[in-house]
Amino acid sequence: MKKVILIFVLTALVASGAFAQLYFSFGGGLFFSGSFGNGIKMDSENSGENLIIESKMDNISFGGFAFMDATFIEASVSFSFGIITPHYLINNEDMTSTEGKDNGYIKMNFTQLGLSILGKFPFDLGNFSLYPMVGVEYNMVVSAFNKDGSKVIVDDGHTITENFSQFGILAGLGIDLPLASAIYLRVQALFNLRFPAESINDRIKDNEYFDKAESTVGVGPRIKVGVGFRL
Repeated sequence: MKKVILIFVLTALVASGAFAQLYFSFGGGLFFSGSFGNGIKMDSENSGENLIIESKMDNISFGGFAFMDATFIEASVSFSFGIITPHYLINNEDMTSTEGKDNGYIKMNFTQLGLSILGKFPFDLGNFSLYPMVGVEYNMVVSAFNKDGSKVIVDDGHTITENFSQFGILAGLGIDLPLASAIYLRVQALFNLRFPAESINDRIKDNEYFDKAESTVGVGPRIKVGVGFRL
């Protein structure tokens, strides 16, 4: 994990130095993020059982972020609270809750630290700047709690971070609207795609019973609104 953070920091510093001659700014704001359908899918159709099992997780997060910007690149750090809703399906039938019982698939809450670096290409349209952007993100789960407030206990040999943290891709559009000579409003609408956590890949490798096991990605929106200050 320390190596991941170091790579993000060094990349941001190098990028900032490379583009500092154009313009540099910093700021912060609030964001909403959704990731739906992340998990694992297993089936045993080839053995004649016709059994398909899916374990998925929806993550709706709210939080704040800080960013630094150097014309063609934006580096950002965020902290958020995630509301996690699991789904357990057998042959496409949702079995998450049966007769009022959770069946072990209990809603959880995450606290999360996010690190992202996005490249962007701004177009100066007079009164505002519009830019497409694409980049990578690492969403690290710092802590996890059940809906009753008890701490999530991991007993499969992985840590909380390994069980739930994910790399992802962000892509979309942003707009900067001037509020004053050196202050602007930043609004971004992004598509959020998250790859499986480390523990999911390990479970697929360890699969012995099912004919086929594969991971499913998480997709959803990311909406960010903030204020920036040009130096």
